[in-house]
Amino acid sequence: MKQLAEKKLADERWRLASIIEGTNVGTWEWNYQTGETVFNEIWARIVGYTLEELMPVNIETWSSRVHPDDLKLADE
Repeated sequence: MKQLAEKKLADERWRLASIIEGTNVGTWEWNYQTGETVFNEIWARIVGYTLEELMPVNIETWSSRVHPDDLKLADE
């Protein structure tokens, strides 16, 4: 049972990674409770950088590059 669940989870992760790569979408995640952020290379390219150039990344990485109108909406 555990092996089946692990296989299903691995398959789901593979599908998600394939969708993100295939659609060339930039992603970022923010764990509000811990402050941890994860950005992908495509997101970095969208904002004009490489992920390496943005290191170390944190929520300020995102908020300093978002349009002020969008930042206001996000804060609400």
